[in-house]
Amino acid sequence: MKNGLIVFVILGRLGGNLSTSKLAPICSIESIRKVYAFSESDGNLQNEKLSYITLPAFFSKGKSYFFIRILRWFYEPLQLFYYVLKYRPDFINGVYTLPKGLYSFVISKLLNRFCIISIIGGKEEIETEFRFPKFWKTLNLFIIKHSWAITCKGNKDLEYLKKEGIDTRKAYVFNGSIDLSRFRNHLKYREIDLIFVGKFDTNKGPLRILEIVKELVLEFKDFNCVLLGDGYLKKSVEREIITLGLQKNIKCIGFVDNPEFYYQQSKIFVLPSTNEGLSTAMLESMSCGCVPIVSDVGNTSDAVKNKMNGILINSYDDIHSYVSNIRMLIKDREIWSVYSRNAEITVTSYYSLKAQAQLYEKVLSI
Repeated sequence: MKNGLIVFVILGRLGGNLSTSKLAPICSIESIRKVYAFSESDGNLQNEKLSYITLPAFFSKGKSYFFIRILRWFYEPLQLFYYVLKYRPDFINGVYTLPKGLYSFVISKLLNRFCIISIIGGKEEIETEFRFPKFWKTLNLFIIKHSWAITCKGNKDLEYLKKEGIDTRKAYVFNGSIDLSRFRNHLKYREIDLIFVGKFDTNKGPLRILEIVKELVLEFKDFNCVLLGDGYLKKSVEREIITLGLQKNIKCIGFVDNPEFYYQQSKIFVLPSTNEGLSTAMLESMSCGCVPIVSDVGNTSDAVKNKMNGILINSYDDIHSYVSNIRMLIKDREIWSVYSRNAEITVTSYYSLKAQAQLYEKVLSI
């Protein structure tokens, strides 16, 4: 302790922006001397305290997916075991319960380290969609119950953990920070009416976005929508845009490294998810002055306060509610401006580097 703490953060395949949001507050804590991030590849964040420990290139270039997957199951915990012996960290923070949390938990017990488990997917992360879900839920809860500390994305997660018999005195809300110097409002003219950012899957609901836009173009002929992201539904979305004749209204751009460029040009961020932890993309967009209209799932209501800094939709597939609220904000510039400013203030107040670092300090000191 006298020389400062060493923290291992086991990120795995967590994306670049999500990894940065987790690591930046940890690296800014004065009592921490060194942070080692275990990830697929070197991340975007550069900090004098931070070093990345990555997988050999073989794992990303190997042609046999099944063989590579099996090999990872053996290699990753052995890699972690080796570096724990080498650097003797004070804390091992596994992000996501399976498999990184499991690796972190087992090795922390074997080598007498403090283990922190970060739950980022809420109830759906614990109650998995894997085969034998009761087994995996029992295992996840066992890991969480016997870890030294827990972080989660919001108050709904805390309620769920308490209901499942977890001692929430060792559980803290820690989302990760938003880079306010990067995701900021330039107050320029916003030519994009609606933006969707997320994985193209049934949970995030990109096809529901097309239903929403189909209704809006009946009134707003020049309605402009941008879709950012990738996933297995992307081809289906692109085909449906053509089928609906929305090529002039919707641009399906794919994954980008600079989503802030699009946020700063957008009026409204829409995410009709079936479940969420707390969307980092949503917080980034709010920081840029976008007004969120999102389904009221997971911890979303921790950040979005209905009719104050955005709109919460009770049912993720209530297309009419999305359409009517988007229509209202497009027509009423004054209300949009109030919500937009409040959205920025929310992120600055609760999801800044300083605010999130203070939360993580509490985790280390329980």
